[in-house]
Amino acid sequence: MESPVELTRSQVPKNHYDLIASIYDFQRFGCRCGSILNEVELNIARRLVARDCKVLDVGTGTGRFAATLAGASSTTVAVDSSSRMISISAARGDQSDSPRQVSYIVGDGASLPFSAGSFDAVISVKVLSHFSNIDPFVSEMSRVLRRRGQLIIDISNPLAELYRHFFRNPSVQSYEDHFHTLPEVKRVFQTNSIEISRRVTYSVLPLSLVHFALCPHPDVIPTNLLRSVIGTNRGLLTFVEGIKLK
Repeated sequence: MESPVELTRSQVPKNHYDLIASIYDFQRFGCRCGSILNEVELNIARRLVARDCKVLDVGTGTGRFAATLAGASSTTVAVDSSSRMISISAARGDQSDSPRQVSYIVGDGASLPFSAGSFDAVISVKVLSHFSNIDPFVSEMSRVLRRRGQLIIDISNPLAELYRHFFRNPSVQSYEDHFHTLPEVKRVFQTNSIEISRRVTYSVLPLSLVHFALCPHPDVIPTNLLRSVIGTNRGLLTFVEGIKLK
């Protein structure tokens, strides 16, 4: 039986995202800069995740990564604690052109319902920032990875906690944010026998600043300029790839 602390950790984000599941994508990706951000992040995931492998997407949300990776993966499984999010993910998967299907499962990222070593790659984006303690989640993702498997997550940029007080998009209803630095992530990875092997950065400016100052002005800031700002490979935002050593 779950302890009260575990229940709070896993259930509160679930309730939040159950409520906003139907508007989640529109809030984040409905504008010019959001659409470009989505495109950039999906392209990074395609480049990082090895082809023809068994992939697990933890905290899949509306399933954008699972649907994108399914075409190049032998098996794709998507997990989220929100049943509403999983329903939307499954609907998106049904509309995908990929001949390979995604399996959608309601589950807790801190207690994954899979045997040890079940996957070649695990990806988890926009998930760990919801929790102050990421150790249980990284531990579980490491457990279900095979030896030499990939773990891919995103991490906060070093200025995020500072600039959120000045630039915050009120239309995006996000669960609480915790900003985990690269040294912290590296420590947690090492504890779970994972070594950082690659980092990919993007967006030279804070996304909230891009949204407020650049995105609403297409006559002054054309879309190709927005794409350059967000798609740059020297940016503030980061995807990290770790390799499980044992």
